[in-house]
Parts: sequence; C-alpha cells; structure tokens
Amino acid sequence: MEAEAVMLGQPISMVLPEVIGYRLQGTPDKFITSTDIVLTVTKHLRQIGVVEKFVEFFGPGVAQLSIADRAQIANVPRVWSHCSLLPVDYISVQYLEQTGRDAEKLDDITRYLKAVAMFRDYSNSSQDPDFTQQGFKGFQVAPERHHAEVPFQYNDKEYSLSHGSVVLAAITSCTNTSNPSVMLWAGLLAKKLD
Repeated sequence: MEAEAVMLGQPISMVLPEVIGYRLQGTPDKFITSTDIVLTVTKHLRQIGVVEKFVEFFGPGVAQLSIADRAQIANVPRVWSHCSLLPVDYISVQYLEQTGRDAEKLDDITRYLKAVAMFRDYSNSSQDPDFTQQGFKGFQVAPERHHAEVPFQYNDKEYSLSHGSVVLAAITSCTNTSNPSVMLWAGLLAKKLD
C-alpha cells in the first residue's frame, strides 16, 4: 500500500528499519554448498534478532560467491527480516552481460549505481558501510547530505537524484529453489541414492 501511495504522489509515514550488516569473509571449501552458508547465516541472524530489519551482506567473502549463491543467501526466508541485500559489484554486471544485456545498457547501469554509491568493490573495506548497530537514522548519511543532489544522464536526458529518490525491490523463491546449482546438486544426489 505504501508503494501505491508513493506512485500516486501521496504522503506516507513509515518507521525507517534498522540495517544490520553481516560480514562474509574467506572462501568456502569445495564441499560447502550455499545451503550450508544460508543455514549458518540464518542461525546467526536468529540469535541477534532481525525481525522487521534490513540485512546487508558485505565483506571480501561476498566476491567469492556466484550470482546464484548470492540470490540464495539474500533470500534467507527463515529470519523474517524485511529485506536481505547484497549490493551490486562487477560479478553482478558480468551476470547481466551473460544474460544478454548490451554494452550501452551495462554502462548505464554501472554509472548509475556508482553515482548513487550502490556499486561495491567487496575487497575494498573503505567502502564498507556503517550499519545501524553503530548508529541510526538516515542510514549513516550525514544530516548535511540529506538534501544533496547528484546529476545523472540517461538517454541524453539529465536527471537529478537525491537521497531516497529510488526504491528497488526483488522477490525470489524459497531458499534452495533460488539457486539452480543447488537444485542440480540435489537432483544428482537423489538420482545416485535411487
């Protein structure tokens, strides 16, 4: 209902959710599946309680994960958070290229995400955000920057983006079905056991 009100230009009030950071580091052993990672992450998130909060994954371990693994981890359905997020990086853009996006579109996407500071280099810890547990309100955007605007050009038109200009949402299926490699692995295992 809130999204509909915003699309119709109506005012809404909402409580800003806390954003919990979950740092991933290291490289999974070849026998570790993304399901194993999801179950471990879920256990940890349940312990700290993330109901009605956002969870953002960060750290050098994210760069070690495939797009399918990231989709499965972001799905984390058992913790009841509002949203689980893994920001875009070069591996994400490479996936878009593999699924047929043209070079111009990829350049537009990359430039936009960099302009709004949503493009991540997971190996660069200076890009790690400050999360709710270190402070709250404005998602760690300094008050003097709340009304800052950034110019952005798309299709030869100039746009002005400000804090909160764009809201993105994604819906994925259940934990294992969001990752094709895990589905194939389970099918091969089931066939072998048959």
